[in-house]
Amino acid sequence: DSDGVASSEENDSSEWQPVRDAGADHGDTGDDGGRVRGKDFALDKVGDLLELGERLDFGQVVASAHRKFSRLYVMLGDFTKAVSALRDAVATYEHMGESTYVGDVCCEMADLYLYAHQITRMSGALDRTSCLQAFFAGDDAWLSYQMSRARSHEGRAIMVKVRAKMCLGDDKSAVELAEFARTIFQEMGDKREEGRALMAVSICQEMSGKHDEAAASAEAAAALFRGVHDKVLQARALIHVG
Repeated sequence: DSDGVASSEENDSSEWQPVRDAGADHGDTGDDGGRVRGKDFALDKVGDLLELGERLDFGQVVASAHRKFSRLYVMLGDFTKAVSALRDAVATYEHMGESTYVGDVCCEMADLYLYAHQITRMSGALDRTSCLQAFFAGDDAWLSYQMSRARSHEGRAIMVKVRAKMCLGDDKSAVELAEFARTIFQEMGDKREEGRALMAVSICQEMSGKHDEAAASAEAAAALFRGVHDKVLQARALIHVG
Protein backbone atom coordinates (compact mmCIF):
# COMPACT_ATOMS: atom_id res chain seq x y z
CA ASP A 1 0.00 0.00 0.00
CA SER A 2 1.06 3.61 -0.44
CA ASP A 3 1.51 6.33 2.14
CA GLY A 4 -1.66 8.20 1.32
CA VAL A 5 -1.29 11.42 3.27
CA ALA A 6 2.12 11.25 4.92
CA SER A 7 1.24 13.23 8.00
CA SER A 8 -1.69 10.95 8.78
CA GLU A 9 0.39 7.82 8.24
CA GLU A 10 3.01 8.78 10.75
CA ASN A 11 0.40 9.55 13.43
CA ASP A 12 -1.63 6.41 12.85
CA SER A 13 -0.86 3.88 15.58
CA SER A 14 -2.30 1.19 13.33
CA GLU A 15 0.97 1.30 11.39
CA TRP A 16 2.43 -0.78 14.22
CA GLN A 17 -0.41 -3.30 14.19
CA PRO A 18 1.11 -5.80 11.71
CA VAL A 19 3.93 -6.49 14.16
CA ARG A 20 1.52 -7.43 16.92
CA ASP A 21 -0.74 -9.40 14.61
CA ALA A 22 2.20 -11.20 13.03
CA GLY A 23 3.28 -12.65 16.33
CA ALA A 24 -0.23 -13.79 17.13
CA ASP A 25 -0.50 -15.61 13.81
CA HIS A 26 2.89 -17.28 14.07
CA GLY A 27 3.05 -18.87 17.45
CA ASP A 28 3.70 -15.82 19.67
CA THR A 29 2.45 -16.95 23.05
CA GLY A 30 4.02 -14.05 24.94
CA ASP A 31 7.53 -15.48 25.25
CA ASP A 32 10.55 -13.61 23.90
CA GLY A 33 11.09 -16.18 21.16
CA GLY A 34 7.55 -15.64 19.90
CA ARG A 35 7.95 -11.88 19.83
CA VAL A 36 11.19 -12.20 17.89
CA ARG A 37 9.53 -14.52 15.39
CA GLY A 38 6.67 -12.05 15.01
CA LYS A 39 9.04 -9.17 14.32
CA ASP A 40 11.08 -11.25 11.89
CA PHE A 41 7.87 -12.08 10.06
CA ALA A 42 6.95 -8.39 9.91
CA LEU A 43 10.39 -7.52 8.52
CA ASP A 44 9.97 -10.21 5.86
CA LYS A 45 6.55 -8.87 4.86
CA VAL A 46 7.84 -5.31 4.55
CA GLY A 47 10.77 -6.67 2.55
CA ASP A 48 8.26 -8.25 0.18
CA LEU A 49 6.49 -4.89 -0.13
CA LEU A 50 9.78 -3.15 -0.92
CA GLU A 51 10.68 -5.75 -3.54
CA LEU A 52 7.26 -5.36 -5.17
CA GLY A 53 7.56 -1.57 -5.25
CA GLU A 54 11.02 -1.73 -6.80
CA ARG A 55 9.93 -4.31 -9.38
CA LEU A 56 6.96 -2.16 -10.43
CA ASP A 57 9.01 1.05 -10.16
CA PHE A 58 6.31 2.44 -7.86
CA GLY A 59 8.08 5.05 -5.75
CA GLN A 60 5.26 5.59 -3.24
CA VAL A 61 5.31 1.91 -2.30
CA VAL A 62 9.12 1.85 -2.07
CA ALA A 63 9.18 4.91 0.21
CA SER A 64 6.35 3.54 2.33
CA ALA A 65 8.26 0.28 2.81
CA HIS A 66 11.38 2.16 3.94
CA ARG A 67 9.31 4.08 6.49
CA LYS A 68 7.75 0.88 7.77
CA PHE A 69 11.22 -0.65 8.06
CA SER A 70 12.30 2.34 10.15
CA ARG A 71 9.47 1.86 12.62
CA LEU A 72 10.20 -1.83 12.96
CA TYR A 73 13.87 -1.12 13.59
CA VAL A 74 12.89 1.36 16.32
CA MET A 75 10.90 -1.41 17.98
CA LEU A 76 13.96 -3.63 17.74
CA GLY A 77 16.15 -0.91 19.23
CA ASP A 78 18.33 -0.50 16.15
CA PHE A 79 18.38 3.28 15.69
CA THR A 80 21.17 3.18 13.10
CA LYS A 81 19.09 1.04 10.73
CA ALA A 82 15.97 3.06 11.55
CA VAL A 83 17.65 6.31 10.48
CA SER A 84 19.16 4.63 7.41
CA ALA A 85 15.71 3.45 6.32
CA LEU A 86 14.34 6.98 6.64
CA ARG A 87 17.23 8.32 4.56
CA ASP A 88 16.31 5.80 1.87
CA ALA A 89 12.72 7.06 1.99
CA VAL A 90 13.94 10.66 1.64
CA ALA A 91 16.06 9.71 -1.37
CA THR A 92 13.07 8.01 -2.99
CA TYR A 93 10.78 11.00 -2.48
CA GLU A 94 13.48 13.38 -3.72
CA HIS A 95 13.80 11.30 -6.88
CA MET A 96 10.02 11.60 -7.32
CA GLY A 97 10.12 15.35 -6.73
CA GLU A 98 7.78 15.03 -3.74
CA SER A 99 9.05 17.85 -1.51
CA THR A 100 6.18 17.67 0.97
CA TYR A 101 6.80 13.98 1.61
CA VAL A 102 10.52 14.72 1.98
CA GLY A 103 9.62 17.20 4.70
CA ASP A 104 7.37 14.68 6.44
CA VAL A 105 10.12 12.06 6.56
CA CYS A 106 12.69 14.61 7.73
CA CYS A 107 10.33 15.41 10.63
CA GLU A 108 10.14 11.69 11.39
CA MET A 109 13.92 11.55 11.37
CA ALA A 110 14.14 14.50 13.75
CA ASP A 111 11.66 12.83 16.10
CA LEU A 112 13.81 9.71 16.01
CA TYR A 113 16.95 11.67 16.92
CA LEU A 114 15.10 13.37 19.79
CA TYR A 115 13.86 9.98 21.00
CA ALA A 116 17.44 8.71 20.95
CA HIS A 117 18.41 11.77 22.99
CA GLN A 118 15.75 10.96 25.59
CA ILE A 119 16.98 7.38 25.87
CA THR A 120 20.55 8.57 26.34
CA ARG A 121 19.51 11.20 28.87
CA MET A 122 17.83 8.52 30.97
CA SER A 123 21.27 6.95 31.41
CA GLY A 124 22.63 10.24 32.72
CA ALA A 125 24.60 11.14 29.59
CA LEU A 126 24.35 14.29 27.48
CA ASP A 127 23.85 13.55 23.79
CA ARG A 128 24.31 16.88 21.99
CA THR A 129 24.93 15.11 18.68
CA SER A 130 21.40 13.73 18.49
CA CYS A 131 19.97 17.17 19.36
CA LEU A 132 22.00 18.80 16.58
CA GLN A 133 20.99 16.10 14.10
CA ALA A 134 17.35 16.66 15.06
CA PHE A 135 17.75 20.40 14.47
CA PHE A 136 19.30 19.89 11.03
CA ALA A 137 16.60 17.35 10.08
CA GLY A 138 13.96 19.88 11.14
CA ASP A 139 15.67 22.53 9.05
CA ASP A 140 15.69 20.19 6.04
CA ALA A 141 11.98 19.59 6.60
CA TRP A 142 11.26 23.32 6.73
CA LEU A 143 13.16 23.95 3.50
CA SER A 144 11.33 21.09 1.79
CA TYR A 145 7.95 22.46 2.87
CA GLN A 146 8.95 25.88 1.56
CA MET A 147 9.82 24.34 -1.80
CA SER A 148 6.41 22.69 -2.02
CA ARG A 149 4.67 25.77 -0.61
CA ALA A 150 3.16 23.62 2.14
CA ARG A 151 2.65 26.54 4.50
CA SER A 152 0.55 24.54 6.92
CA HIS A 153 3.47 22.15 7.44
CA GLU A 154 6.16 24.77 7.97
CA GLY A 155 5.11 25.51 11.54
CA ARG A 156 5.41 21.84 12.42
CA ALA A 157 8.97 21.69 11.09
CA ILE A 158 9.90 24.83 13.01
CA MET A 159 8.50 23.30 16.21
CA VAL A 160 10.82 20.34 15.65
CA LYS A 161 13.68 22.83 15.62
CA VAL A 162 12.29 24.37 18.82
CA ARG A 163 12.42 21.02 20.59
CA ALA A 164 15.99 20.47 19.40
CA LYS A 165 17.07 23.89 20.67
CA MET A 166 15.40 23.18 24.02
CA CYS A 167 17.34 19.91 24.25
CA LEU A 168 20.53 21.88 23.59
CA GLY A 169 19.64 24.33 26.36
CA ASP A 170 19.42 27.24 23.91
CA ASP A 171 16.23 28.73 25.33
CA LYS A 172 16.65 32.10 23.62
CA SER A 173 16.74 30.57 20.13
CA ALA A 174 13.93 28.18 21.06
CA VAL A 175 11.68 31.10 22.04
CA GLU A 176 12.46 32.99 18.83
CA LEU A 177 11.65 29.93 16.72
CA ALA A 178 8.48 29.16 18.70
CA GLU A 179 7.25 32.72 18.18
CA PHE A 180 7.94 32.33 14.45
CA ALA A 181 5.97 29.08 14.39
CA ARG A 182 3.18 30.78 16.30
CA THR A 183 2.78 33.43 13.60
CA ILE A 184 2.39 30.66 11.01
CA PHE A 185 -0.25 28.87 13.09
CA GLN A 186 -2.09 32.16 13.59
CA GLU A 187 -2.01 32.71 9.84
CA MET A 188 -3.46 29.25 9.28
CA GLY A 189 -6.05 29.65 12.04
CA ASP A 190 -4.71 26.63 13.94
CA LYS A 191 -5.37 27.56 17.57
CA ARG A 192 -4.31 24.20 19.00
CA GLU A 193 -0.85 24.36 17.44
CA GLU A 194 -0.58 28.05 18.31
CA GLY A 195 -1.20 27.02 21.90
CA ARG A 196 1.52 24.36 21.69
CA ALA A 197 3.95 27.00 20.42
CA LEU A 198 3.02 29.25 23.33
CA MET A 199 3.60 26.41 25.77
CA ALA A 200 7.11 25.94 24.36
CA VAL A 201 7.69 29.66 24.93
CA SER A 202 6.37 29.33 28.47
CA ILE A 203 8.63 26.40 29.31
CA CYS A 204 11.69 28.21 27.97
CA GLN A 205 10.80 31.34 29.91
CA GLU A 206 10.41 29.25 33.06
CA MET A 207 13.83 27.66 32.50
CA SER A 208 15.31 31.14 32.09
CA GLY A 209 13.85 32.30 35.41
CA LYS A 210 11.22 34.55 33.80
CA HIS A 211 8.41 33.16 35.91
CA ASP A 212 5.84 35.92 35.41
CA GLU A 213 6.28 35.87 31.63
CA ALA A 214 6.11 32.07 31.64
CA ALA A 215 2.83 32.12 33.56
CA ALA A 216 1.37 34.70 31.15
CA SER A 217 2.34 32.61 28.11
CA ALA A 218 0.87 29.47 29.69
CA GLU A 219 -2.36 31.33 30.51
CA ALA A 220 -2.64 32.52 26.90
CA ALA A 221 -2.06 28.95 25.72
CA ALA A 222 -4.75 27.66 28.09
CA ALA A 223 -7.21 30.14 26.61
CA LEU A 224 -6.46 28.86 23.11
CA PHE A 225 -6.90 25.24 24.19
CA ARG A 226 -10.17 26.16 25.90
CA GLY A 227 -11.33 27.70 22.63
CA VAL A 228 -10.85 24.39 20.79
CA HIS A 229 -12.32 22.38 23.69
CA ASP A 230 -9.09 20.48 24.39
CA LYS A 231 -9.41 19.96 28.12
CA VAL A 232 -6.26 17.83 28.40
CA LEU A 233 -3.94 20.44 26.91
CA GLN A 234 -5.79 23.18 28.78
CA ALA A 235 -5.16 21.40 32.09
CA ARG A 236 -1.48 20.94 31.24
CA ALA A 237 -1.16 24.62 30.43
CA LEU A 238 -2.87 25.69 33.67
CA ILE A 239 -0.31 23.72 35.66
CA HIS A 240 2.28 26.23 34.46
CA VAL A 241 0.15 29.23 35.38
CA GLY A 242 0.77 28.63 39.05
